[in-house]
Amino acid sequence: FWRMVWEQRTASVVMMTRLEEKSRIKCDQYWPSRGTETYGMTQVTLLDTMELATFCVRTFSLHKSGSSERREVRQFQFTAWPDHGVPEYPTPFLNFLRRVKAC
Repeated sequence: FWRMVWEQRTASVVMMTRLEEKSRIKCDQYWPSRGTETYGMTQVTLLDTMELATFCVRTFSLHKSGSSERREVRQFQFTAWPDHGVPEYPTPFLNFLRRVKAC
């Protein structure tokens, strides 16, 4: 995953699910909770986490082994989408979309 993010020069990643819902794993955590983790040849450092009521924005620094370049990537995780359904009200999702588009 992080190799693709690096190769495609991705600046934003959008995630529409929580890691776990109703005690069922929905997605593996592919980022460090804190500090730095290495995934293959890519070092990923968590710089900042902003948790709001219906979504979370994480900022990472990426560094590929053998390169002096560092890149910043933001992950937007919408946490209010119900499992096997749709949100009851559109406002939280529209606010999330505005935040994603602003970056």
